[in-house]
Amino acid sequence: MEPITRALSVRNPWASLIVVGLKGIENRTWNTNFRGRIAIHAGSRPPMLDAYEQFLEGPPLVPRANAARFRKYMKQAFHPTESG
Repeated sequence: MEPITRALSVRNPWASLIVVGLKGIENRTWNTNFRGRIAIHAGSRPPMLDAYEQFLEGPPLVPRANAARFRKYMKQAFHPTESG
């Protein structure tokens, strides 16, 4: 297995969604030819709660097959005391 030599900083909730496999695409304004394993860095800023509310309406960047898992994950991430 190749060593991880690069990292991508992503705000939550997107960083967590990438790590658990519910978000497979991250768009950036810059191009890269790099292909391979990377580390995902979640910054220390609080999660974007408006994103949580928006995605509960319907996750536009999550494949339809993962939508139910996505909603359950988001509910647990932002409201961990509620049963999901």
